[in-house]
Amino acid sequence: MFDYQLLDSGDGQKFERFGERSIVRPCKTAIWSRKLDSTRWSKADAQYEPDGGWKGRLREDDPWSMQIGTCSMQLRLQRNGQVGIFPEHASYLPSLTNAIEGFRKRGSVRVLNLFGYTGLASVHCALEGAEVVHVDISRAVLEWARSNMSVNHLSTEQVRLVEEDALCYLAREARRGSRYNLILLDPPSFSRVSKSKTWSLEEIAAEIVELVAAVADRERFFIGLAHHSLPFRTEVFENLLRDVLDVNEMDVEGHSLSVQETLGGRKIPAGFFVCCRTREIEHAG
Repeated sequence: MFDYQLLDSGDGQKFERFGERSIVRPCKTAIWSRKLDSTRWSKADAQYEPDGGWKGRLREDDPWSMQIGTCSMQLRLQRNGQVGIFPEHASYLPSLTNAIEGFRKRGSVRVLNLFGYTGLASVHCALEGAEVVHVDISRAVLEWARSNMSVNHLSTEQVRLVEEDALCYLAREARRGSRYNLILLDPPSFSRVSKSKTWSLEEIAAEIVELVAAVADRERFFIGLAHHSLPFRTEVFENLLRDVLDVNEMDVEGHSLSVQETLGGRKIPAGFFVCCRTREIEHAG
């Protein structure tokens, strides 16, 4: 069960339902016309305005929940217009299940979720029986992830939360010789590590892919990378992965992410997902 709907879009906005709550948010790519009338849009529980924040019945301190497959996720309105999940990420969860099921035939499965945010992928993988390390630099986001682990009755033995810059954590794990079967990352375009240290994805993309390859279990691995911003596209990360891994023993493929309207069928582009896997893993579905 995926309790989300893109109800309508157009005129620079999107009208969505997350569980029992409906919201309206800006969407720069929705340059077409709306299909539902303004009366229907006005019934949204909250509307986000970049200059004015959230308006409507639903307040920032009013949490609610929604179901994504077997995962129960806690949501709330954020000052940046987010709510705690990216609905397009649900599309690749079946491929994670497929990978874990394949790996589990040969032993335990270790998952590293970098830039893990509120933990949708971590919860999903843990519920599938994997051991998960969830890394994010934001303490507030990690507390949110901890709440999601608790709601899904997951212990600290099943999901370990790490408050650290993903690049620093990767470098240390590579030095230690740690290995993971499934590695996920959704890097931002820019990150502030400390008051004096920042990085942009353009600067560290090659390094982070090289470090990811260094901690991948070469006998059985699945690497999944999602991103949402220009100038990067699937080909960039496909090429970087081919630079550092043996292309004769793996499959590399990328596809666009999007969210589709429930009634009209129109799609809103939402970035891309690139995966690299050993050939013993059959494609999901």
